[in-house]
Amino acid sequence: MATTQHLTIGEFVAHDFRTAALFSRYGIDFSCRGHCTVAEACQQKGFNYKRLLAELTEILLSDSHTVIDFDSWPADLIVDYIEKKHHRYITNGIPVIRRHLDRLVDAYGSIYPEVVPLRILFGEATETLLTHLKTEETVVFPHIIRLEQAVQSGFMRRSRHGSPFGDVMRVMEREHQEEVDRFRYIAKLTDDYMPPIDDCPLFRAAYTMLERFEQDFDEHIHLENNVLFTRARALEAQLLRAWD
Repeated sequence: MATTQHLTIGEFVAHDFRTAALFSRYGIDFSCRGHCTVAEACQQKGFNYKRLLAELTEILLSDSHTVIDFDSWPADLIVDYIEKKHHRYITNGIPVIRRHLDRLVDAYGSIYPEVVPLRILFGEATETLLTHLKTEETVVFPHIIRLEQAVQSGFMRRSRHGSPFGDVMRVMEREHQEEVDRFRYIAKLTDDYMPPIDDCPLFRAAYTMLERFEQDFDEHIHLENNVLFTRARALEAQLLRAWD
């Protein structure tokens, strides 16, 4: 990376996903608010910009042989990765977590009343997510792949999409933000997934699964907002210029 001064948080994470852990440790949202620069985020939260930048630089300069360069991947490969890694994780994980939350409410709902809204919040989030995933897999992702194929082939036929595709992506991003905010509230409700009973396997299992679900969701949304949708906007802009 030639310069870091004007890079957004999303660009840092897109370049090297290892920086996501640092942003998470500082409580900086890299998935939905990745459009901010590091300096802006530090100013908003009262952090030392130079210190955070030094830590980011240390990560970027360390051995990065395990870092996936998503920017070099074609759109269809990114889509396939998202669907197989993240969408599948969501669809497989939801029923397991729901069962654990049901058991948690049955066992401790009268003693720890926060587990009742916890189950409600997770249920609301996952109902919305399943509809959202279906829209992405049947409408959004295929269109992005067609955009890239059109640019690569030079066959830049005007899109049949009823409205500018940027509008569709903004809807997807708004839904991403709503669910990220909901999971941030879940984290707050659970004291950052700290079980109130340390030696209770049920609490530990439920809270651990919720925490991992949120972590995977953050990576998932980052890939869509900051990598795939950024690519799609650039492709659409290229096509619009060709049509003018």
